[in-house]
Amino acid sequence: MRAVVAFVVATCLLLIPVISLADRQSALNAVRTEKGVSGARWRANNLRVLVRDDGSSRNGFAEYLCMLVIDHTPEMVPPPAGQWLLVTILDADDPNQTHQLGMAACSP
Repeated sequence: MRAVVAFVVATCLLLIPVISLADRQSALNAVRTEKGVSGARWRANNLRVLVRDDGSSRNGFAEYLCMLVIDHTPEMVPPPAGQWLLVTILDADDPNQTHQLGMAACSP
């Protein structure tokens, strides 16, 4: 039972926003102005970005967007202990938005 409670508490802690709402909006606006971005939104600590699939890996683009997000979120430098931030690049043409094209874990 203790293991279940510990797991639930740990999971809830991971969902606590790492960055303020104002900084999230600032980062989101910056990402949305990037060439090729069809849309973007936050889901917990995961910035989900929609682009058109051209057949290439978008891991490098996700890493670039990490740098952009960190530039707009001063409290992420360094990130709070035990916290993380992900950028996930998804295919804009996928109606379910589940086809992942790239991903990066952000760290300054």
